[in-house]
Amino acid sequence: MIVSRAETARPHWARICVRGVLVSAAMTACYMPPRNLAAVRADKAGCASLEQWAQEKSSGLPMRPGESSADDDGREAANCWHREGDDKRARSLLITVLEHQARAHVRAPITTKTGSFDDALCRSLAAVALSARSHGETDIATRAQSALSSIHGRTLDLDQGDRTVSGNAGSALSMVDTNCFFCAQSEVYGGQDREHIELLGRYAGVPFVKRDDGREQFLIDTKLLADGQQSPAQLFTEAMRRRGRRIAEGTPVLLATRKAEEGEELQNDAPLFHLTLHGIAVGDVQKEGGANGLLVPLHSDSGDASIRFSPKLLQRAGRDRRFVAPPDGIEAVVRYDGKGNEGTPVYRAVIIRTEDGVAEGP
Repeated sequence: MIVSRAETARPHWARICVRGVLVSAAMTACYMPPRNLAAVRADKAGCASLEQWAQEKSSGLPMRPGESSADDDGREAANCWHREGDDKRARSLLITVLEHQARAHVRAPITTKTGSFDDALCRSLAAVALSARSHGETDIATRAQSALSSIHGRTLDLDQGDRTVSGNAGSALSMVDTNCFFCAQSEVYGGQDREHIELLGRYAGVPFVKRDDGREQFLIDTKLLADGQQSPAQLFTEAMRRRGRRIAEGTPVLLATRKAEEGEELQNDAPLFHLTLHGIAVGDVQKEGGANGLLVPLHSDSGDASIRFSPKLLQRAGRDRRFVAPPDGIEAVVRYDGKGNEGTPVYRAVIIRTEDGVAEGP
C-alpha cells in the first residue's frame, strides 16, 4: 500500500492544530479578568456578576490569585441589590452567606459572647429573620432562625408594634458591623424627633425597628420626652431666635477663608455662623483641653480653622469630661475669636446642641 506524503503529514498537523487550540484557550483563561470587587460595575449587571461569582466560588470552582472570596462576593452582591431596590433578592443572598458563616461558627468554642447581642453573627441572623418575617419571606426567616439556633442564639421575640420617638436617640446599632445593609449607608442613626417607627421584633431584649425612611436597624438607648417637652432641635432653634440677629450658614471653607474685621473678636454684634460638626471624639476633655477650653480643628481643602468650646459651655452641655459627637453631629453657633498659634482663625461656640439638649454661652 502506497501512502502519500500529504496523508502521512495529516496527523502531525492535526496534533499541531489541537495543541494550538489548547494554548489559545489557556492564554484566554490567563487574560480573563479576575473575579474581584474592583472589577464590578456599579449597576444591576454588576450585582448579577457578584451573585454569579459567589455561586461559582461556593460550588468549588477554582479561584485564581487576587480574587475575592465567595462570602465577600455574596455580601457585596446583597448590598448591591439593596442599592438597586431589590431587598428580597438581597436578603436571599445575605442569608446564604450567613448560613455558611454559622456552620463554621458552630465548631468554634462557646464563650460568654456566643449567642448574645454582642455576637455580630447572631445579631445579623436575628436581623435577617425579623426583617424577612415582616416582609412575608417565611423561607428566609425560617433559614435565619434555624442558623441562629444552631449556634446557641437567643430566642427571638416576634411581637410587633408601633411607637413614636421624641428627641434624638443616644445610640443605635445596625445589624452588621461594617456597611449597614438595611441602612444603605455606613452611618446609623437613632430615632429623630416625632419620628414614627415600626417595631419588627426583639433580639436579646433589643428592639429591631423599621424607620420612616425605610431603614431597618436595632435601636438602643432611645431618649423619650414627656408630652409638651421640647426636643433638643426645637430648643436650639429657639436659642438662635433669642439672639435677635441674623445667623448665617457656615462651612469649614467659609470659616477658614473669610477675612475678619479689625477688632471683630471684641464686638458685641460680631457675625454669627451656624454649622454642624462631625467626628468629634475626645475621651478626656480635662486632659486634652486647657484653661481656655477645648480646641477642635476644622479642616477644609481651602485651609484650616478651629472651634473653641469654653469650659463653662462644656460644663453646661455635660461634655466637660467626655465629648463625643452623636451620629447626626453637633450643631453649633460660633463667632470669631481671634488667631491661633499658627495664625489660623479660631471661632468660639456660643450655642451647641447635642442629643441631650442645648447649652448657651456669652
